[in-house]
Amino acid sequence: LLGQNSDALNAPFALFIYRYSAPGEEEDPELFEDEDRKFRLSHTAPVVPPLETAASLDATFLNRNEVVVAHKLFNHCLSTGGFGMSHSEAEAVVGPVDQNLWIDKLHRALDATEDERGVSRTTFTSFLKRICPKASGRHLRMFHSWIKEYEHLEGLQQEVSKTRLALRSFQEFIALPKLPAKMRQEMSLQAMSLGCDFEDYVESSCPHGFRPFDGNPAVDKLMEDLLQKNLEQQELSIQQWTRLFAPRKSAEASLSTNPAILK
Repeated sequence: LLGQNSDALNAPFALFIYRYSAPGEEEDPELFEDEDRKFRLSHTAPVVPPLETAASLDATFLNRNEVVVAHKLFNHCLSTGGFGMSHSEAEAVVGPVDQNLWIDKLHRALDATEDERGVSRTTFTSFLKRICPKASGRHLRMFHSWIKEYEHLEGLQQEVSKTRLALRSFQEFIALPKLPAKMRQEMSLQAMSLGCDFEDYVESSCPHGFRPFDGNPAVDKLMEDLLQKNLEQQELSIQQWTRLFAPRKSAEASLSTNPAILK
């Protein structure tokens, strides 16, 4: 159907599907359009032309990585009370900043925001509008959704750190030698003299470097496997999200990927 065979009759259908599909690594701005204004094949009367897809947007629009860079710079400038900065100062805040992005978009938007301070309300939306003057409300909503996704990625990174720590702690725990019989007997006498439950006393007073009770090897293995599987799933999810926010070489390069057909 996509023109990958010798049947010329497929060409119109392939071109139509390609026109209204988003490339695999891009996001379709039409997803952020009001439901009743989205393009449909079932329209029976003239409607407003559909929003241009990411494949047909020009280089004045931002990708995910650039939106995140802009957001970090905006928050930094807002916290310091000034939007005037050099390229080197910006890189000290957010890391490497593409020179073309800086010259063509960020520097201009920062200067304009600095000039407008005290005249109009300074918001991230207005900052994005200065970076991308052609962006409509639906594009701005898409940019904001990317920030939410990036915050979700940061949350996942915190969660995976906790999971790694939990797995390492559990592996160290099950590798500990069991409490020697002599020490267990001494603790039993101590628990009796204090009127404490033996198991509770051993659990709370077990000397460092020993496991208070013998474990079930099958249960230990099951718990370790569950933690390991959970860690692998979290790491895979982080890899997928990180790839979406990786810097792109150019707008043209991102448009060269095969389209992901919207079904």
